This record gives sequence, structure tokens and C-alpha cells, in this order.
Amino acid sequence: MRGIHMSKKKKAIILVIILACVLVIGAGIALALILPKITKPAPTETETEEEVRTGLGPHSEFDIFLNVPPMTREDVVYTDAEEVGGGDYLITAENTTMDDYRDYLSVLEKEGFRKVYDNGEQGLEGFVYTADYQKDDLWVIVSYIVNLKRMNITATEKTVLSDRLKRDESAETKAKDAKTSLHLYEFESVGMGFFFQLKNGHFILFDGGTKVELPHMLSYMQTLVPEGEIPVIDAWFITHAHSDHMGFLSGFSENRNYVNRVAIESIYYCDPAEKADVINGGADGVTWNLKYCNTASDFVLASDGTHPELYRTRLGERYYFDGLTADVIYTPELSPAEEWDTFNSASIVVMVTVEDQKVLVTADADWSSQLIYTEMYDKDYFNLAVYQAPHHGINVYRQITNRLGTIDTVFYPAQVVSGGAGPASFTGRKPQNAHLMSLAEESFAAGDGTRILTFPYEVGSSELLPKKFNLEQ
Repeated sequence: MRGIHMSKKKKAIILVIILACVLVIGAGIALALILPKITKPAPTETETEEEVRTGLGPHSEFDIFLNVPPMTREDVVYTDAEEVGGGDYLITAENTTMDDYRDYLSVLEKEGFRKVYDNGEQGLEGFVYTADYQKDDLWVIVSYIVNLKRMNITATEKTVLSDRLKRDESAETKAKDAKTSLHLYEFESVGMGFFFQLKNGHFILFDGGTKVELPHMLSYMQTLVPEGEIPVIDAWFITHAHSDHMGFLSGFSENRNYVNRVAIESIYYCDPAEKADVINGGADGVTWNLKYCNTASDFVLASDGTHPELYRTRLGERYYFDGLTADVIYTPELSPAEEWDTFNSASIVVMVTVEDQKVLVTADADWSSQLIYTEMYDKDYFNLAVYQAPHHGINVYRQITNRLGTIDTVFYPAQVVSGGAGPASFTGRKPQNAHLMSLAEESFAAGDGTRILTFPYEVGSSELLPKKFNLEQ
């Protein structure tokens, strides 16, 4: 009996020990599971709920694209979105077609976007099509470049559309003797600027040189309007933000007496991406743009005493003036800033048409931008009455000019001290100047004196005013 009793006691002890071990091990496991949850920080929202990006958001770090619908084609290759200046953000869709473009416009309309502007069934002679859509504060601008098979989708909240995007036949001059003229003004210093005088007597100005030119240009314009009136600039195009092109504008802020000598109805400009300024050494590019273009309405006046409207130029836009149209055929975002040769690549390029004759305004277009816009349009598109040689005649390359069509007249906006725009400045640039002069039936520079072309223009019929300044070569 005693042996049996002892055996049961031992069994009880063993059972207690086993139970104790189980409890200890269980507690350890439980502690191991609970402790990390106690010590780990509370989970963030992104850790507990995966972020869902809608629209074109998956292709962009910019939230503005969350409400921009994608194309219906699922195999479209989009580039990553980039900031392209002025509050604009761009995504490009590669290897697309005109059908894709039309389909995407339908998508926007189905998503509640309202069409505000369309450059028409013909676009820019069948090469570039552009349409602007708006929904609440969001604008989507879609451009299709036929030759590149590329669609640009721009999202912005800062668009103001020019009232010149629509033709107003009632405002056009009917007088048979009214003519449009191009004035290549003789500069006192290095710089670029010229203007058209419309049939109604108003002006379209492209750039204007440095601020030293302002009093001379205003005085010359004054001779072209009736006594007692002041010149009215319907549109002032700032091609890019270099001081030898837009320094003229700064003169108004420094001398208030100039403000009352001219009326400026609107200013058209392009605000390139900030990274472009950094990539190109932080020169006077974006700095000039921010200081003068974006604040221009603060110190110049329109004819009604208000301040002029500022319009950001966009690819494919066509502006209508009295007897003249101006097409924006190239804007800087078409060339990645990383590939720019210099800040001259920030130049917009405009095709002006007067009396069915074309005047190509290239500003300072550099190698990279010229390569792109000559690919965007066929050679016959560049059958030109007048060709403004890029960068005062310096940025002219045979590989580019071989892509142009026929050219009647080449002009250089001003002579350049550093080498090579005017007929007198052959030193160091003889081959380039010889090539320029071989392109057309005639060529001339503003450094010889103010040159006036009246449209319709015939080669050899320009008027040359007496020379006033003597630029050192």
C-alpha cells in the first residue's frame, strides 16, 4: 500500500512540474508576440492602407494628375511627369495617333471637362493640334504632334487664355490701301527686337533689346502714329528671358516717364522650368523672367488705363490680329532641359503669316530646339518670305537650314560685337555669314540702319532709313 501511495505522489509532483513548464513556455511565447506591438510605434496611414492613385497619378509624383484621366488604350507608354514652368506639369504619351488624340478629347468630355479652345480640324497646317479643357480649377491642355507621333498632356491651375485665339472679322481693317509692315529697327547696342505695324496702325512687338533701346524705339514708333496719339502695342512677345531681348521691358520700371508714351495691351511669354536655369548655370534666364515678365503688369499700362494681360504661350496656339496671325510652333518643354545647349533653348518659335507670306521668328533658338521643330513640320512648311536667323545669325547650322524650304529674305535683328550677325561683322564668322547669305535672294542686318518691309513683300522692295548708330565690330 505504501509503495502505491508514494508512486501517486511522485506522479502528482511530475504533473505539477510539467504544468508549470507549459505555463512558463506559454507566457514566454505570448510575451514574444505582444512585446513588439507594445514597443513598435503606431502604424502610419500609409502602412495600414495602401495609397490609391487615380487618373494619370501612377505616372506622376505631382498630385495635380490624380484628376487627369488616362487614355483608353492600356498599352500607352507615358513618360514620367515633369514640372515645365509657370505652374505647368507635363506627361507625354509616345507612339500615339490622331485617333488616340481625338479619343482622348472624348474621354475628357465624358469626365466632365469643358472644351475652351481648339485650334481646329486643320490644326497648324496638319502638323500640330491643340485643345484646352477645364473642370473646376483644373486645366488640361492636350497637344498632338503628328510627325513625332507624340501627345503632350499638360495639367495646370494657372491658365489665362488670350482673347486673340478667336478671329474677330468685325475688327479687321477694310481699307484697301491699308498695309502691314515689318520694321527691323537699328539698335544702339547689342540686342534683338523688331515689330510689325498692323493695318489698324497698332503694333506687334517681338522682344526689344536692352533697356538702352527703349527711348529710341518709343521715339521711332511715335513717328508712325498720328500726331497726338501714342503707339498701341496689341501684343508684345517675349521670346525668352535674356537681357538683350527683354531688357527693354525693365526700362519701364526704372523710368516712369516711359509708361505714358506707349500703351501695351498684352504680353505673351514663356516661363521655363526652374531646373533649366540651374542646369544652365543660373545665368540671367529665369531670374529675368521672374523679375520682369511676371510683374510686367505692375508698371506698364494698356490703352484703357488698366494693366496689360499676361499670357503664357502654348504649343499650337494661333493668335489673330488685324491682317496677321501668329502661330506658336515650338515651346521649350519640347526639349528636356537636360539636353539644352544653353538657355537660348528657352526661346519660343513663332510663325507669323501676313498676306499668305510666312515670317519665321526663331529668337535665339539653339541646336537642340532647332532639331526638334524642323522634325515637327515638313520642309515645305518652311517656305519663307522672311527668315529671322537664330541668335543674331550666330546659331545657324547647315544641318538645320537644309531642312528648311525656300527662303526669300534673311535678316539679322542686330549686329553683334562678339562675332557674326551683320554684313560688316565677318571677323571669325566668315563661313557662317557666307552660308546665311547663300540661303536667300537677299539678306540684311539692322545694324545697317532701320529696314522696313511692306506686305505683300517683294524681294528688293524694302526701305532703308539712314544709319544713326555706329556699332563697333
